[in-house]
Amino acid sequence: MKYLYLLGFVAAFGPNPTTTTTTTTTTTTTTTTTTTTTTTTTTTTATTTTVKPTTTVTTTTNVPTVTTSAVPAATNQVVLNWNIGWVKNGNPDGLFARDVIGVNGVWPIPPIYANMGDTLIINAVNNLNETSSIHFHGLFQNGTAYYDGALGITDCGIPANGGSFTYKVQLNQYGSYWVHSHHAGQYPDGFRTPLIIRSPQDSIDYQYDGEYTLGLSDWYYDKYNLLYANFTKPKGNPAGLEPIPNSIVLNDAINQVFDFEAGKTYRLRLVCMSTFAAINFWIDGHTMQVIETDGVPTTPYSTNFLSISSAQRYSVLVTANADSTLNYNLHYQLDQSMFAAETLPSRFNPNGTALIRYNAANSLAPADPVPDPTTFNDLNIQPKYPLAALKADQSLRWDAMFAQFSDYVNHGAFNYTVFEFPLVPALFTALSTGNNATNLTTYGKYAHTQILDHMKNIEIIVVNTDIEGGHPFHLHGHTFQVLGRGQLAVVDGESIPIKYGFDYSVMPPLDSVQNPLRRDTVVVPKNSYAVLRFVADNPGVWFFHCHIQWHVQAGLAAQFVEAPLQMQQRIKVPADVYQQCAAQGIKTSGNAAGFPDMTTFTGLTKSPFIVGS
Repeated sequence: MKYLYLLGFVAAFGPNPTTTTTTTTTTTTTTTTTTTTTTTTTTTTATTTTVKPTTTVTTTTNVPTVTTSAVPAATNQVVLNWNIGWVKNGNPDGLFARDVIGVNGVWPIPPIYANMGDTLIINAVNNLNETSSIHFHGLFQNGTAYYDGALGITDCGIPANGGSFTYKVQLNQYGSYWVHSHHAGQYPDGFRTPLIIRSPQDSIDYQYDGEYTLGLSDWYYDKYNLLYANFTKPKGNPAGLEPIPNSIVLNDAINQVFDFEAGKTYRLRLVCMSTFAAINFWIDGHTMQVIETDGVPTTPYSTNFLSISSAQRYSVLVTANADSTLNYNLHYQLDQSMFAAETLPSRFNPNGTALIRYNAANSLAPADPVPDPTTFNDLNIQPKYPLAALKADQSLRWDAMFAQFSDYVNHGAFNYTVFEFPLVPALFTALSTGNNATNLTTYGKYAHTQILDHMKNIEIIVVNTDIEGGHPFHLHGHTFQVLGRGQLAVVDGESIPIKYGFDYSVMPPLDSVQNPLRRDTVVVPKNSYAVLRFVADNPGVWFFHCHIQWHVQAGLAAQFVEAPLQMQQRIKVPADVYQQCAAQGIKTSGNAAGFPDMTTFTGLTKSPFIVGS
């Protein structure tokens, strides 16, 4: 009997061509926004902000861009000095002030703008009372996995209370990305910002007159650590209900104004930095053309609605109307289908609007009907640069689940294993254990490790057995092809694979898909599966996890040890990477527990288990 029911299988993919870069000019003006800054605190009140578009030019002269960031000529260094610390009175929606994590006493953190071919250098000082890190979301870090910022996987993080570290990242890609802390709840508390990397290929592939960066996010009034403690309180949350955000913000503000000129075309770079909620996005009176998914250029795909999950990015082209007698609302809305009604906070505002302004004297156009969310499916987006489906050399099946485990806490898990960090980051274990680096035992029992052979085509079948909600899964170090997504059946309240096993025979002939979607973060809906494929061409250790922060910290994660023997030949870790580990008493050699043999694992945290499993 076939228990698996299928959805559609149209997809998109496209590589980033190798090019040099142009310089772009960005002007941003802010009106009626009150910002008071000292070296330690910034008071930010959300009021109306007018944003001017970036206009693409062909000069290579250095020019100013958004706030403190600059777009230098290609092959230049973009150097940022960041003092990371708490900033008082962050109030992005104008309704509730709270402490946030910013840099140099300022929050929101200004977006970073650079060109393909540049080197991005961040000199970071961590003034928090806990370890921090910086992850460059979507960048492959070829040969420099130690700069990935996946704390506990590729490095030890920046030591607390004044510790420092310098990230030196080669920008060999272009597109829309973001940077954020990879330590627990620091990015939900504000430590994140868009990273935009431009290339002259942009103006070759697409014609537009200017661009805007839109950082979208849910927002919580309470600090993350307090909310997470309640979420994982033993016996205190038997249903595993996630904390629901209080609000939604755009560029960590509200009431943004975007100026349009009749007949011109604008690129909107949408970066979702949510802790939990997906975001619905549409613009009254205008159609969008999708031209990018997670750094991958696409053939323009027309839509009037986008669903953007945590960590995903889209670029869309919007052509201003020829009739400029009206202004229009741009809508961004929390996806409330992810929330349990009984847990809605008392202060709850799920809807946001910005203004598309043709003329300040214009009246506002009537609102369009709210689009039907089911009309958007990212698998329908076609690639700019086609590539047929990879043929799998190695296939993995990972069942994602949430359940109450033996510690009476609801955990996420792959194949019943709750992810626990090893004592030695896996990158250092792979580099220090010789031929034993190819032995799964080396990495411990609870880090959910998979070793990948160099240059093999890897297939992951991610099965979401959760009958309550979807998961946006992100892979570090790669983009992947999404060959298809399908619906599972449910019997007696459980997904079929849990009760009867996965029926592969009902899957279509995936090898014949001509042009599958490529991205680095994919949503696997509730009771569904997705088939992902990528080439193991980037030796390193790469984290794979749900990007809902409540879920990854609760254990829904795994790590790929990719080509460990090639890793030993190619990756040369700088001394300061080891020094940041030594400063925190973290070992950088041996097995997962820091021992030279493959039998002693004393000290590793053991995963809880499902009673009866």
